[in-house]
Amino acid sequence: MDFVILDLEWNGSYSRKMKKYINEIFEFGAVRVNDKMEIVDTFSMLIKPQIGKKICDRVKRLTHIDTEELSESNNTYNHVVKLFNSFSRNAVVMTWGVTDIQTLISNNEYYNKNRTLSFLNEYINLQSYCEMCLKREDASKQMGLAAAAELLNLEFDGNSLHNALDDSMLAYKCLKELYDPDKIKKFVKKADADFYNRICFKNIFICDNENPLIDKKQLYAVCPVCGVKGRRLNCWQMKNKAFRAAFYCDFCRIKFEGRVQFKLKYEGMQVRRSSYRRDNAENHKHKVQEESL
Repeated sequence: MDFVILDLEWNGSYSRKMKKYINEIFEFGAVRVNDKMEIVDTFSMLIKPQIGKKICDRVKRLTHIDTEELSESNNTYNHVVKLFNSFSRNAVVMTWGVTDIQTLISNNEYYNKNRTLSFLNEYINLQSYCEMCLKREDASKQMGLAAAAELLNLEFDGNSLHNALDDSMLAYKCLKELYDPDKIKKFVKKADADFYNRICFKNIFICDNENPLIDKKQLYAVCPVCGVKGRRLNCWQMKNKAFRAAFYCDFCRIKFEGRVQFKLKYEGMQVRRSSYRRDNAENHKHKVQEESL
């Protein structure tokens, strides 16, 4: 089994036709490796922008690619995808996180009115695989590519980050360090209809406590000391996409702050709940595991 590790660079371009901004891809970079983690081939191509005419300053600083360089390319999105299709044939495609695949789907919908990617039969989220292997203490935050490389003591040039080929090579080095053929099989996803429905689903934070999607029985907080449900002292208030209120524990006789967040995901409603004492937030903090309703 071969793997293709893909990385993309894009620019936020306003489409007058769609009347919205689109992350327009302007660079493909990929490395193909076999199941012995040996490099088979590499892929690197620039795409001439067709939606936006100018690379924004932030993207220019990150990628070191400017509008003039891209204007010299004659490659269209469909031409590059056609070549990449041949490059990645019969391989499992990997990306660091799902953002690159989501961006590819949106570009394909723009150019071809079809979200299905011709080269994608099987897919692995390499970020999720590396996070599992590295067993981080804080699993609530996603791990960036540079952070993973640092944990693995890999040498890399920080100035070369956000170059599509260099990023795919760094991701490959992370994979090589952590590769386990049995473990990685569990991360292979078939690119079927459910895959596209799942990956295209936009997660939504529910910020209205009258929303019918909310189970109001879930609007509670537990004491950070004893874990018993507290008595709410004031109305729920929305702040930073979470419901917050003051509580009192009749057993411990303390006041504490409660926080409940509702996030609608493809799998269903996810509830995250936490509570803490303002006077000693470090020593008296209680977090409940995420719940899916």
